[in-house]
Formats: sequence, C-alpha cells, structure tokens
Amino acid sequence: MEKVLIGIAVVILATAGCDRARDKAQTAREPGAANAPEKGLRALVKIVTPEVVVTADGIFREYETNETAAAAKYKGKAVTVTGVVGVLGKDPHGNRFVTFKCAKSLFCTAVYFAKSSLPRAGKLRPGDKIAAKCANVVKMIGPLGRGCVLK
Repeated sequence: MEKVLIGIAVVILATAGCDRARDKAQTAREPGAANAPEKGLRALVKIVTPEVVVTADGIFREYETNETAAAAKYKGKAVTVTGVVGVLGKDPHGNRFVTFKCAKSLFCTAVYFAKSSLPRAGKLRPGDKIAAKCANVVKMIGPLGRGCVLK
C-alpha cells in the first residue's frame, strides 16, 4: 500500500510540474548546501522517499538478528550505507558492486551502483571509506543495496 501511495504521489508531482518539486527539494536542503538544485524525477524521489543512514556492519547485524523486522524497517526507504570498501567486483551481467568490510563475517553488506555513479565507482579501492545512497535494500547472502549513488 505504501509503494502505491508513493507511486501516486510521484505521478501527481510530475504532472504538476518539475519546477515546483525542484523548489521544494531546494528548500528542504540545509542552508548553505553547495549542491545545485536537482531536476526532474530525482528531485521528486528526494521529496517523497524517506532516508535512513546506517553502517554496513549495522544493517548486516540487523538482518542477521531478525530478517523480517529489518526488511520492514527499510521497506520503501532510501538507505544510505556507510563503511569501508572490502571487495570490488562485477557480477556475470557486468554490473559493478562493492562489498563492505564487516567485523565478524566474510559476507557483508553489498551495494550495486546506478549508472550515474559508475565513473566514480570505477576509481574506488579496498579500504576507501564511502557512503552510498541506495534506492532500496533486499536480503541475499547479506543486505544488498540496489540503484546506489555515491555521496
């Protein structure tokens, strides 16, 4: 139901005009922010989607402790995952991902990058500290962020 409401809100805002949504997104920023105003659907998503910030180790522990509760907590929210790059790689389809280092596990939180972040993602090295804002998070071997943009 929540996804349907978010979808309806995006359609309504899009038909009302992106300029109005961009103005709302700009005023929602902290004063003095150096970023240029965001345009189009990116601005709409920023208005409609709540954001959660979590460490890679923290979200991994949440999913290991209670997968159902963690899935409910992050459902429908943009999730910014912070941590230290462990492994960089590509899946069989050529999509780039990063697996974070976790304290007590070989498998940890991973993030797949949106096309807009691929040039920056290609310059990452193991040990780099990053923050990746992901469109959503699901559970595979560990938590997996999809559609992530480097901050």
